[in-house]
Amino acid sequence: AEKSKEKERPHCPQMNLSGDNRLTILSLNINGIQKKLTQLAKLLNRTKADIVCLQETHRIDTNKLREWSDNNEMDCHLNTHTQQDIHTDPSRRRKYYQGTVIMVSKHISQSATLHHQIIIKDRAHILRMETETEDYSIANVYAPPQPLKQPEFYHELTTKLKDTETPMIICGDFNQIDYEIDCKHQEHFRRTTGSTIWMEFKRKYSIIEPFRRTNPYKRIFTITRNKQSRRIDRIYTSKILEKTVRQTT
Repeated sequence: AEKSKEKERPHCPQMNLSGDNRLTILSLNINGIQKKLTQLAKLLNRTKADIVCLQETHRIDTNKLREWSDNNEMDCHLNTHTQQDIHTDPSRRRKYYQGTVIMVSKHISQSATLHHQIIIKDRAHILRMETETEDYSIANVYAPPQPLKQPEFYHELTTKLKDTETPMIICGDFNQIDYEIDCKHQEHFRRTTGSTIWMEFKRKYSIIEPFRRTNPYKRIFTITRNKQSRRIDRIYTSKILEKTVRQTT
């Protein structure tokens, strides 16, 4: 079983897009959503996020989440186990540290046509958003923390993503880093096989990370474990969307 990470992330990526429908997108490894809905509501109120991609949600009580979503004007697209699953599949009583959710504000849900697709169970899904003037897809990714499991995961992920017909915004906890600047102790940086697969996909399909392009030397870390800090939580876009990015953190 996967071990849960630390309770809070010191930084979570955020991106603001311009265009006909200005959007604020937030990505966060929440490390268990059930007991953090109050904090999540405060975060939404502070950031005014229109889309929130959550990773490592753990098991979800859908009734509680539905009530929370209605109170906070959000719609939820799930790729995770639920408390209700236990009644139909007792094997799911075991500890569960995965799960992803894409939250979308109701004003977007009412003005856009949304298509939700799970591409890797519990770990990756895509929400395509179509309006009269725009058409792109939001992908939410939670990569395995174990390096030995990452090559298979990234091979499957990139195989599925390359078939996406629209420009993409890819959010998530990638559990690896692209460059040595994204780890505190750079002398310990080693490119993993999973990272190599991901880097090749980005190069081949023109996927960029706006934050790193506008902040080539800025050092921000999103996780600290065993005295090593890294920036494993990121938001990427198709290069064609680069001009619509107003701000990224």
